[in-house]
Amino acid sequence: MAIPAHHGTQKQRGTALIVSLLILIVLTILGVAAMSTNTMEEKMAGNSRKIDLAFQAAESALRDAQTDPAIKNNSTAFDSTCPNGLCLPSVTGTPVWDTVNWSTNARTYGAYTGAAAISGVPAPVYIIEKMPPVVIPGHNLSQAGSLVYRITSRATGPGGVVVVELQSVYEP
Repeated sequence: MAIPAHHGTQKQRGTALIVSLLILIVLTILGVAAMSTNTMEEKMAGNSRKIDLAFQAAESALRDAQTDPAIKNNSTAFDSTCPNGLCLPSVTGTPVWDTVNWSTNARTYGAYTGAAAISGVPAPVYIIEKMPPVVIPGHNLSQAGSLVYRITSRATGPGGVVVVELQSVYEP
């Protein structure tokens, strides 16, 4: 027995197919946008980590410089040409840390103090400037000033993309 086909007077228009395709396109766009946001957040977190590691390395170099034998022994090797990272302040008005060759004239972390290498980053470097004597507050101006050093450290993060420079004034 054959079942008679029922043909209505209205033809099917395919609206359900069009609506479901539009919903699928919207969901695809939302998924791609979420993945793009997640990728950007991961890059930002990675860059923040590199900055933190470089900053910690630069801080370690400042502490290393404070125990440097040149400061402890009041070395006379300080010169305006900045040999071995031992500098006298600039007389030209341009700061020493802007003119020094960091790859050849700076002191490397641990080279003079025996400090252990920092893992995950290239070895930080530093320069020590022997500053003119400073009068200690509360003392007579005719009294000898206190000896102070300006220490500038420079560290790079993993991959060499991030560079951090820190500076401190140290009185032994």
